[in-house]
Amino acid sequence: MAKQKKQRSRKMRIFIWLLKAGGIGFSALIILFLLVWAGAFGHLANKEEIASIRNYLASEVYSSDNQLVGKYFVQNRTGADYEEIPEYLINALIATEDARFYEHDGVDGRSLARVVFKTILMGDASSGGGSTITQQLVKNTYGRENFSFLSMPVAKMKEWILAQRFEEVFSKEQILELYLNTVSFGEGVYGIETACQRYFNEKPQNLNVEECAVLVGLLKGNTLYNPRRNPELAEERRNTVLAQMAKYEYITERQKDSLIQIPLEINYYNLENDNPAPYFIDHIEDEITSILEGIEKPDGSKYDLRTDGLVIETTLDSRLQRYAVDAVETHMKRLQSEFNSHWSNSAPWGNNNSIIKNEILKTGTYRRLNGLGISNDSILKVLAVPHTMSVVDLNAEGGKKTVEMSAIDSIAYYQAMLHCGFVAIEPSTGNVKAWVGGIDFQILPYDHVTTRRQVASTFKPFVYGAALEQGIDDCDYFRNVAKTYTNYDNYTPTNAGGDDSLYYNLSGALKRSLNVVSVQVLLEAGMDNVQDYARRAGVQSPIRKVPSMALGTNEATLLEMVTAYSTFANRGKAIRPHYITRIKNAFGEVIYTAPTPTSKEVMKRTDVETLIAMMQGVVDAGTAASARSAYGLQSQYAGKTGTAQNYSDGWFIGFSPKLVAGAWVGASNPSVHFRSGAYGSGAHMALPIWAKFFRSIERTSLRNSYTGSFNLASDSTLTIDCPEVREPDLLERIDNWFDNGEEEVDTTGTEERSFWDKVFGRR
Repeated sequence: MAKQKKQRSRKMRIFIWLLKAGGIGFSALIILFLLVWAGAFGHLANKEEIASIRNYLASEVYSSDNQLVGKYFVQNRTGADYEEIPEYLINALIATEDARFYEHDGVDGRSLARVVFKTILMGDASSGGGSTITQQLVKNTYGRENFSFLSMPVAKMKEWILAQRFEEVFSKEQILELYLNTVSFGEGVYGIETACQRYFNEKPQNLNVEECAVLVGLLKGNTLYNPRRNPELAEERRNTVLAQMAKYEYITERQKDSLIQIPLEINYYNLENDNPAPYFIDHIEDEITSILEGIEKPDGSKYDLRTDGLVIETTLDSRLQRYAVDAVETHMKRLQSEFNSHWSNSAPWGNNNSIIKNEILKTGTYRRLNGLGISNDSILKVLAVPHTMSVVDLNAEGGKKTVEMSAIDSIAYYQAMLHCGFVAIEPSTGNVKAWVGGIDFQILPYDHVTTRRQVASTFKPFVYGAALEQGIDDCDYFRNVAKTYTNYDNYTPTNAGGDDSLYYNLSGALKRSLNVVSVQVLLEAGMDNVQDYARRAGVQSPIRKVPSMALGTNEATLLEMVTAYSTFANRGKAIRPHYITRIKNAFGEVIYTAPTPTSKEVMKRTDVETLIAMMQGVVDAGTAASARSAYGLQSQYAGKTGTAQNYSDGWFIGFSPKLVAGAWVGASNPSVHFRSGAYGSGAHMALPIWAKFFRSIERTSLRNSYTGSFNLASDSTLTIDCPEVREPDLLERIDNWFDNGEEEVDTTGTEERSFWDKVFGRR
C-alpha cells in the first residue's frame, strides 16, 4: 500500500513538473509572441504598407511584330492577372499546398496544431511545415532573418501575424494572384507567367491540366522536381499533384487515371540562352535609360528599367532577326573550319607572339596580380595552369564545348577565332530591323556592329558619288595604269585585277573595284568633296584626306556604313538609326512615344540614282556576283564588297529598295587573317551572310515588304549609255607610249590631265 502511494506521489510530482514546465514554455511562447508583435525582432509591416507591396518585375522588350526578344531584370518575373491564371492551376495549388485555403484567415489552426504537437513535441518531421499559401506569400515577400536559435519560432510568429494582416487587406483571389506572381519556380524564374514561358513556352491561360500539375509540383522542390533536369522525378511529383486534385474532387478519379498515363512533355525555352537579339538588347539599354530619366511616375519618382515591369516596343523584326542569326551561324561555322584548315597546325599570327603577350597583359588576373607586386614569371605560371572551362565552338552542339585549358591557351584560342557583325536598317525610316553583334554574346559580348574597322572598298561608292556630284560623267574614262603619287610618300596603289592597257568608265571601275582608277577619280573629284560627301551620307568616324582614302583605309563602324548606304537607298535623304518606338508601364499605360522619324535631303536624287545603277552592276556582274550565281537571289539589289589590306577585314554592304544590310567579318586582331584573296576577300568572308539573309526574305511572305524594284528615273540610267571598258584610241596610244608604263604624278589634290584629255576630253 505504501509502495503504491509512493508511486502515485511520484507520478503526481512528474505531472505537476510537466504542468509547470508546460506553463513556463507556454508563457515563454506568449512572451516571445508579444515581443515579435511589438516589433522587438524587427518591424512588422502594417496594413497600409502591405497594401502597397510590389514585386520586382522584369521589363520586357518586344519586336515590331510583337514577339518577346529580351528582358531587363533584377528578378526574372512577369506579372499575371488572376483572370489570366487557369482554374486548373488554382485548384492544383490549393489541393497540394493548402486544402483549407478558403476556410482559414491566413493561419490554419488544424495544421498549426499538427506542427506544434507532432513536429515540435514528437519530433515527427513528416508532418509537414503547416504553412498556408498566405504564410508562404509572406515569406516570399519579406524573407526570413537570422536570430540564432530563435530564428524559426520568430519567423513563424512573424508569418502568423502578417498572414492575418494580409487576409484583412487582400481578398483570397488577390492573395492567390500575389502568391503565383511571387513564388520561385527554379532557374532564377519568379512568377507563373515566366515559369510558363520557361518550361512550356506558353501563356498561363493556355496550359492544360497536367502542365499545371507540373508547375505546382515544382513548388515542393524547384531543383529536385525540375522537369528539364529530373524528368522522372518531375513526372512522379506531377502525378502526386493530380492525385491530390482527385482527392479534393477538383478532377475525377477517371480523369486522374487518364492524366497520369500521359508522358511528361515540356517545351523548354530559356530567353537568356536562346535570346535572338542579345547584342541589340545590350545596345539599346543606354538609350532606354536616358529616355526614362526624363519621365516621372505619378508619385514623382523615376522609373527603374530592371524592376518596374516596363514594356519596350522596338523597331526590330523578329523574323528578320532570326534570318540574320541563322545566316551568321551557318556561314561562320563553315568559315571558321576553313580558317582552321587554312592555317592547319600553325598559329595564324606566325612568329608575332606579341599579339598573345599583349592580350595576356590586358587580362584582369594579370593586372590584379601585377598590382600586388607579383613577378611576371610567377603570374605567367598561374595563367598557364589548366582548368575546366566552356569555350565557343560553333561546330559543337549548342555552340560551346567543355575543355581543359589554361588562361593563356584560351587567349590563343580566341585570337584564332573569326568574328562578325551584321545589321539591317529600313532606309525610309532608319528603323533597325536586325542586329547581330557577334557569334556568342554570353562568352564574347563585344559588339562588332559598333566596332571601328578598316572599311576597305565599301568606301568607294562615296568616291564615285562625289565624282558624279562634281560633274564627272559616268562615260568619262580612266586608264587603269599604276601611278606613283610623289607628294604622298610615293604612294602607288595597285589592283587585284584588271587590264592596265584598258580604259574604264565609273561603272566599270566600281564593278571591278579597281584601286588605281578609284584613286584617280578621288583626286579629280577632290578629297575635300569626297570627305564631305561621306559625312553627309552618315560616316562620322575620322577620314584622313590622303589618296588611299579612296581604298577605304579609314576606319568606321558597320552601323555607320550601313546608315550611310541607307542614304543611297533613300535616294539621297539621310536618316538616323532608330530603335525604340514606344514604352508602356506595368499597367499598360504609354509613357513614351518616339517622334516620327525624319530624313534630310543631302544629295541630288538623280546623281544618287545613277550611283545606284552603278552599284547594281556590282551585284549583277561584279565582285558581288556570287549573290546571284551561288545564292540564287532574284530581286533587285545594289551594293559593294570590301577587302582590307592583307585580308584582315571582309565587308559587304548591299540593299534592296526597302532594306539596307551589311556584314563584316574578321579576327579581333587585324594581324590574324587568311593568306589569300580566295578565302580572305569580302566576297568570300562577308557576302554569304548578306546573301543568305536576303535569300531567306525572298523565300517567305516578307519578300514584298523588304524587296522590290528600284524604279530608277530614266535620266539616271541614260547617262550610263557607253561601254564600261574600251581599248585606247590612237591619240591615247601615243600618249601612253610616251608615258612608258607607270606614271609619276605630283598633285596636291587634282591630277593634271594630259594634253590630249584637255583637247579631246576623256570620252
